[in-house]
Amino acid sequence: MTTASPARAVWRYVRPYRRRYAVGAACLLAATTFSLLIPVVIKRAIDTLQRGDHGVGTYVALIVALAAANGLARMASRFAVIGGGQRIEWALRNDLYASFQAQP
Repeated sequence: MTTASPARAVWRYVRPYRRRYAVGAACLLAATTFSLLIPVVIKRAIDTLQRGDHGVGTYVALIVALAAANGLARMASRFAVIGGGQRIEWALRNDLYASFQAQP
């Protein structure tokens, strides 16, 4: 009797949603990038203030935009990853139920 490895058994359920997980990972990468850019913008705003310029409003708007983009990217990532997990759970539950129905 040959048995498939557990990883191969799980991959059968994950495979249809791999694009969804890739989108989730890309959104996480984007969110991380947005959050890492905020301190850079703050540094430039401080440099602008030290030079005596008064164009700080642009930097404030950019920080708000980066924070909003970070939130949207994280939300999209969560929808993608959690939605894929729910679909996998649904498929596993249906297969388990079908195997119970096939029992004598």
